[in-house]
Amino acid sequence: MPNFATAVICGHLGRDAEFKAVGERTVISFTLATSRKVKDTESTTWWHVSYWTKTDKFAAYLKKGTPVLVSGEPFTREFDKKDGTKGVSLEIDAKDVKLLGGKQEGEAQPAAPSRPAKPAAVEEDSPPF
Repeated sequence: MPNFATAVICGHLGRDAEFKAVGERTVISFTLATSRKVKDTESTTWWHVSYWTKTDKFAAYLKKGTPVLVSGEPFTREFDKKDGTKGVSLEIDAKDVKLLGGKQEGEAQPAAPSRPAKPAAVEEDSPPF
């Protein structure tokens, strides 16, 4: 019997996304905050997201506070904290990232991506919009 997990989360970026070229592909890394409110108590869960793509079309849009919808494979990663104790990080290997919302009143247009876009022949599962 096959084993797999999938998750769909909607939240806001905790900081500007980081872009790293790896060969012909780009890995986009960012943190995403999701919130849950029970009665008068609200808690925030932080997710670390990695999205492998063949384009950097997100460069101008993935800024701190941007609302996005992410779907992909969730997993945990254990790490050593600064105080020497073990910590666990929630991670998602994203298969799809969608930008949510639109331009807010008084908000400037995003800057153009720092690198030119790849040729139109680049394959993508779906556009980010």
